[in-house]
Amino acid sequence: MSTTGQAPLQAFARGRAPRRPLAGPVRVTVLRPDAAHSVTGRALNLGEGGIAVSLPLADEVRVSDPVAVEFLLPDLGLGLQARAVVLYRAASHSGLQFRDQNRHQQAVIREWMRQQQSQPDQNPGRPAEKTELRGSRYFSPAAITHLRRLIWPVIAVLALV
Repeated sequence: MSTTGQAPLQAFARGRAPRRPLAGPVRVTVLRPDAAHSVTGRALNLGEGGIAVSLPLADEVRVSDPVAVEFLLPDLGLGLQARAVVLYRAASHSGLQFRDQNRHQQAVIREWMRQQQSQPDQNPGRPAEKTELRGSRYFSPAAITHLRRLIWPVIAVLALV
């Protein structure tokens, strides 16, 4: 038995698409036929495929609910409205997968993601990424690493002699 309504939900795996932190207000409007209502919360992160939000009244939103979401992209000075479906719900946050995005919405999110990627890391608590070795004109980065590993024992032997 096939359930076409749930197939896209199962196909979308959390964490596969790149996401960037986004802190700002968000309004989620639940579009159930029996009860349409809005809940205000905070955006946590954003990717091209969806947005994670923190909602104070998480019981108001259920998995598979169709919703409309409104949020701001502060660096671009733009507000976006999108249709989404509730993909998952935890105690403190919910994941919304975008549906039926137009090209403008996709382009705006893609541009915002590009700008966020080019900015330096603003999280001092996270360890810095390892910097890549630059090669020289004569040696490759792998050869330089190999030479560095050999030079300390040579120096130690010379010091003993």
